Amino acid sequence: MDWTLGYFEPLFYRDSEDLPPINLPLSLRPGIKESLAQLSDAGFHHAVTTVADKDKAEIALNGTGLLKYFEAIFGYETNKWIFGKTYSPVADYFGIQYSDAPRLMVVTGDSKSDIPLDLRVVFIEHRKGAYCDATLIEDMLEILGKKGEGNFLRGFEELLLTATEKDNSEKVVVLNERASAVLEYRKPSIAGDITIPVVKIIDPTGYERGLQPVR
Repeated sequence: MDWTLGYFEPLFYRDSEDLPPINLPLSLRPGIKESLAQLSDAGFHHAVTTVADKDKAEIALNGTGLLKYFEAIFGYETNKWIFGKTYSPVADYFGIQYSDAPRLMVVTGDSKSDIPLDLRVVFIEHRKGAYCDATLIEDMLEILGKKGEGNFLRGFEELLLTATEKDNSEKVVVLNERASAVLEYRKPSIAGDITIPVVKIIDPTGYERGLQPVR
């Protein structure tokens, strides 16, 4: 959640003399409430997966007004790995067959440790994404959806065909005038033979706005 939706640690230090790990105020990603609401109106369903306790995640979401946008929270109990996360519980919750998950599901996170371990779904990786306007998520979903005609994995595959290979063998695509991305298939270290389609956001200067303190 931290650095994808906002920065929540100060919530848990209000009654303590200690300082949070990073001395920043309680903050949200700019435009996150509006983007979540618009995506919900468009038919998307949202869930949080975190290595934190579920209760702690619920406190953070409730304390920042985000809880109402999420239908489910999956905490440490289902995400004990340090190499990635399991998303089959999310599919189960929403009644999505595992075979349909690549077509219907997208994961977004700020770290390599958010990568799916059990389902071959598109993973949008954006380090410190909370500093960028949440419309980046909306735009990325729109691009993948249009490219794949409603199939997110196919959208990734079609987008990959338009990528330019750089000298370091990275395949880069310009998403729009505001950001680019490296596209790759990544094999998590403990995921067996599964390879995950990854969209790694780079150069998102057109979306950068900075964290928005919660007042």
